[in-house]
Amino acid sequence: MDGQDVEVYLQSFGEELKGRGFQDPIDILIVGGVHMVMHVENRPSTEDIDFRFLSDGLDLTKLPLTKQEKIFRAAINAVAKSHGLPRHWLNDDAGPFVEEYVEEPVRTFWRSFGPLQVYFTDNATMLVYKLMGYSPKQKPDVYALAEVLEISTYTQVKALVDQLVLPETQAEYEVEYTIRLLFK
Repeated sequence: MDGQDVEVYLQSFGEELKGRGFQDPIDILIVGGVHMVMHVENRPSTEDIDFRFLSDGLDLTKLPLTKQEKIFRAAINAVAKSHGLPRHWLNDDAGPFVEEYVEEPVRTFWRSFGPLQVYFTDNATMLVYKLMGYSPKQKPDVYALAEVLEISTYTQVKALVDQLVLPETQAEYEVEYTIRLLFK
């Protein structure tokens, strides 16, 4: 999906939420590929919309789901069906991890879609997310973010990670190894 698709699907999703009785704002932070497509523009599309809940009390990764979480999941499935998308087009699987990486990420309000309030983080935090959850498919995004941030050395990248991530969390996810692997 490209940037236009993201807006269309989120608009449909906001309408589904509203139609299912959601009135209170639901705040989410967009992370991953959508950030890369819409803010870094290093690639034309992404497979899904990865997000983290910013609103308290919602978590689709833990069972049993609350009534509100079940309705939220049903709205995701309805949009998937109406647009021919995979069931995980809107994906919070990364949410618990990115929450652990950076407790209070920078966030900038983007748009409302009915009760859904969508935020993006900054490029520095996105780079940290990509490094903490690194896999080889992340490599082009890591380098694109580093280029935008005008950093290119181990020392610069490590200093950025040190600003945003606790030492224990860095050790748990072996981020120093990843930084050494990717930057000199």
